[in-house]
Amino acid sequence: MSEFQHKRSEFQEKASEMPAVVKAHDMLIEVCGPRSWNDTRESWLARGARRAGITLRRARAIFYQEPIRLDADEYLAIERSYQAARAAVAAISILAGNADLSARGRDEDPSRTPVCESQQADRQERAASDAAVRPAE
Repeated sequence: MSEFQHKRSEFQEKASEMPAVVKAHDMLIEVCGPRSWNDTRESWLARGARRAGITLRRARAIFYQEPIRLDADEYLAIERSYQAARAAVAAISILAGNADLSARGRDEDPSRTPVCESQQADRQERAASDAAVRPAE
């Protein structure tokens, strides 16, 4: 009985391992990014192929999971672009969080009065907006 359980656990371990083509497929989808309303599947895949540095034909074969031999160079190129995309998304989310915190802090400031469209901005507000736009020296 234990021999049967041992063979079954080996089978489950092998089944849980994801083949490289399936991993490349999932990473390529993330590299391609979201599809907008005016994107065709072809243009969407072409954008992902350009970002990953592979040909459109190879991207199409990976996307449709055709029985191909996936080169290590292609896999690594897709993985690098996937990691770069994840890093960019993380950086954007950090910046968005910081912007939310600074905006919330300005909104909660009781001494700050909002400037209406009919009024001119005062010197403090103009200086603050200029400092936010210009890079620190």
